[in-house]
Amino acid sequence: AFGLVVEGKVGHLAFIAIYLGIGVLYGTILQLGALYFEPEGTALGASAAIYGLMALCIVWAPANEFSVFTGRSIFQIPIFLFGAFYIGKELLFFYLGDFRLSSELLHILGFVVGFPLGAMLLKRKMVDCEGWDLFSYMGGQSGKSSNKRKKTPAKAGTKTTSPVFTSSVPKSDVKQG
Repeated sequence: AFGLVVEGKVGHLAFIAIYLGIGVLYGTILQLGALYFEPEGTALGASAAIYGLMALCIVWAPANEFSVFTGRSIFQIPIFLFGAFYIGKELLFFYLGDFRLSSELLHILGFVVGFPLGAMLLKRKMVDCEGWDLFSYMGGQSGKSSNKRKKTPAKAGTKTTSPVFTSSVPKSDVKQG
């Protein structure tokens, strides 16, 4: 689900670069830490990169909702709450595990790599969140109330135009009357 949101914002080629970049940066941090703290052990899987994608989604689309299946029911939850629950769970288990190198730490590292990356790409305007990003959302200026989206009154004597919307349905497929 997180990959769909990120890919939708940046496109498939940039998504691949971001996904692999998170994995490489996370792996570098992990290897440097393993050299100093625990020389034995391995890390397998892509869960840290998934946590990095989750962090990007929290920065870029915190109010977007997706469906969660619990086994008995399906419910909608905002990405921000879903992500906060999972990163909170990882922090709690990392704390209870005496701060050892563990899957919880690896997930936290993936999040720590993804969050500043998402903020940097947003700040450099490489991602257009249309005023629905975390900073606008937390500041109460998301979406239509965002300063970015406020319309300025037209000057006297100037012609204004309204946007033109086109349908993706061919005219031959539209029934008349």
